[in-house]
Amino acid sequence: MAHQHADREGGVQPGRHPNYHRRGQSTTTVWDAETGEPVLALKDHLSTSVAFSPDGTRIVTGSFDEIVKVRDAKTGTVLLNLVAPHRGLLVTSVAFSPDGTRIVTCGFDKTVKTQ
Repeated sequence: MAHQHADREGGVQPGRHPNYHRRGQSTTTVWDAETGEPVLALKDHLSTSVAFSPDGTRIVTGSFDEIVKVRDAKTGTVLLNLVAPHRGLLVTSVAFSPDGTRIVTCGFDKTVKTQ
């Protein structure tokens, strides 16, 4: 089953994009969809939500630490840090717009933000 926006446990991106899985409280793992081999481990914040950009080149994560990070999907390099977009409360959900130009976040403050 394919998900454009995944839940807290994991999901599959349409096409040949990697899968991801949030393991425990501290690691989000990206693995190759064909081989099942891990290709990237994101360990620097406690992710609550993860989504791939429509073209599969970027990953956005929301977290318990009130930060949204956009990363390069191959290297894990942080491209953008959004600190406390929800007034210092945890980020409950993240997604990319269908064209990949915007990030949508939802927070514990019950608001939806477009970045």
